[in-house]
Amino acid sequence: METKQPWPLLPSDLANIAIIARHAAQDAKPEDFNSGKAAIGTGPYRYASFTAGERAELVRNEDYWGGREPWAQVHYRFIANDGSRVAALLAGDVDLIDQVPSNDLPRLSRDPHLSITTVQGTRLIYLQTDFSREGDVPGVSGIDGQPLGRNPFLDRRVRQALNIAIDREALATRIMENTATPTGQWLPPGTWSYAPEVPVPTHDPAAARRLLAEAGFPKGLRVTLATPNDRYPNDARSPRPWRRCGAASASPPRSRPCPGRSIWHAAPGPTCRSASAAGAAAATRPPRSSATWWRPSAARPGAASRISAATATRRWTG
Repeated sequence: METKQPWPLLPSDLANIAIIARHAAQDAKPEDFNSGKAAIGTGPYRYASFTAGERAELVRNEDYWGGREPWAQVHYRFIANDGSRVAALLAGDVDLIDQVPSNDLPRLSRDPHLSITTVQGTRLIYLQTDFSREGDVPGVSGIDGQPLGRNPFLDRRVRQALNIAIDREALATRIMENTATPTGQWLPPGTWSYAPEVPVPTHDPAAARRLLAEAGFPKGLRVTLATPNDRYPNDARSPRPWRRCGAASASPPRSRPCPGRSIWHAAPGPTCRSASAAGAAAATRPPRSSATWWRPSAARPGAASRISAATATRRWTG
């Protein structure tokens, strides 16, 4: 295999290529895969049914090469709302949920009938600035609200100022309620390409103001931040610390509705019920990282989130 130019991410990208048997896919149409007609596989469970946006039903594969699984059936439900997902767990409607809301973690952790599992995720939340133009940037102006006539983000000093104006520790402890870890790079420890010598940038508003002054903005900037709403944990709350960062005046963030939260459920003994906030992702499986598509020169890392799953241990009967 040859590429036209060096491509260091080739091994990672090749892992995203799905290979299926020709006899199963050659004459199959998209609706055949969506309906399960063309479903194949040798996993521990077999496809039973699927209702988009609602649930997936699986049955145990009695011929699975890895041994017999404990549940004869698995019911995977999609429950988008955080409160509804937690309520379903507490009511016994589901036995396992993922994407546990950070504000519910203390309460659920005190419940002796529940077990909380947490793992460092690879999802990175970062600030993306506009590099696509040299003139005025929509939503960015002088502190007096007047157009700047240029793109301030093309100045490295402005980018450096914004970088050290981010209070990553506050984001992790207050906004994410200790469910995130401050970071200064794209992937967490234990992943390939992680560089232990790269530190977390120090929060320094005074130095940020000096850099802005050197770049020609002694009074700062007025920036409107756009953030997804309910796409990632606590996403709409993340811009709040910018209002007090002292380096830039952040207007009230605009929230762009970005629905994408779902849920799954599994049942004890012969049946397993689970609820998931990540759609097709397994309850304790970290979400797939998009880090290979992020450009370090165009963004500033913030906090890498942890992934939490809650299990109702009282209902697992074996």
